[in-house]
Amino acid sequence: MSRAGTWILSAAVFAAAGAAGWLLWGRAHEAAPTGAEDAAPPVASVAPSAPVPASSAPHYPVPAASAADAGPPTPESLLASLFGAKTVAALFVTEDFPRRFVATVDGLGRSAAPASVWPMRPAAGRFEVAGAGDAEHIGLDNGLRYAPYVQLLESVDAATLVRAYAAIYPQLQAAYVELGFPKGYFNDRFVGVLDQLIATPEPPRPLAVHLPPVGGPVQPSRPWVLYEYADSRLQALTAGQRLMLRLGDVNERRVKARLVALRDALVAASGAAR
Repeated sequence: MSRAGTWILSAAVFAAAGAAGWLLWGRAHEAAPTGAEDAAPPVASVAPSAPVPASSAPHYPVPAASAADAGPPTPESLLASLFGAKTVAALFVTEDFPRRFVATVDGLGRSAAPASVWPMRPAAGRFEVAGAGDAEHIGLDNGLRYAPYVQLLESVDAATLVRAYAAIYPQLQAAYVELGFPKGYFNDRFVGVLDQLIATPEPPRPLAVHLPPVGGPVQPSRPWVLYEYADSRLQALTAGQRLMLRLGDVNERRVKARLVALRDALVAASGAAR
């Protein structure tokens, strides 16, 4: 089970991240041509964020994987065996998967998580807004687009995920160092980002949004990627928390429940490793 489950963790955690799709807040995506977000550029080209201060030892150590867990299969073959080839083709980007995982987990805890390096493909459809003028808000049916990702997250047992995580952790830690965190421990960062996602506020719905003014004669061809929360406190949240809010209240509660279970299992495993 441990070898077959090695990549399940990546699939499940990014079900939460991918559930928000490629519709990140901000204007950076408007400059990209249509369809560019679906490309899979090497993650090595991404400039790392500022490293997180680290102690001389990890706060949440990861237990070493057994020798039987060595040499995990390719993500393509393993994900296909778990979810089927059609699901993998529809939802995942398997190129540079460990590095995409690490870069995105870190980005979710900051102000931006570039969609170009995510290991999951965009949610179908487009961001739905209801109302008009000063009364615009996220459409109540917008969360339906994310159902496949939420269901994927709920299909995996947390204890199995953590056993699998230990098997792949050396690859994740190596990717974390390569992305610009030579003194950091990825598992510490992972637990910290999970804490942030779990702590996402749950304001009353619907959530008001607005389009910021666009200067110049050229108007955006895809204005829906520019929407911001009308409440500046929500707009100031981390990228991961802003994305969690877009899932809708029901999906958000379901995802949080699974992330709590995953976080608890990670911490329990690290305690056993001390």
